[in-house]
Amino acid sequence: MARRAPVDEQTLLRALKFLALPTGRIASACKRYGVTEGALRRAKKALGPVRLDLEDLVLSGLSKRKPATPADLQPYLDWLDHAVYSEKEILKVLKSLCAQGLACERKGGFLLLADWP
Repeated sequence: MARRAPVDEQTLLRALKFLALPTGRIASACKRYGVTEGALRRAKKALGPVRLDLEDLVLSGLSKRKPATPADLQPYLDWLDHAVYSEKEILKVLKSLCAQGLACERKGGFLLLADWP
């Protein structure tokens, strides 16, 4: 049986962020990022729990197809983080993501430009 090539830490971190979402499952993360369950478990043990910040949460709520407004994202963020963010706070994060090239403003909302995580 051939051994898999070692996976880089950045890929493992992306997989761990995916797992930090309530919908993240180990099998899905392994398939999506091309890692083994063992590698994920070792990374989780070595890196500790992954905490998603507001920027990560907003990115996870964006789509490449349908623009989202801050008002659209509010219930999703409340569900994920059990915190109520104002539209102004969400808009500030969205503008920052646009400046970083991770999102763009289009058709009255914001679209995801890069895969997250």
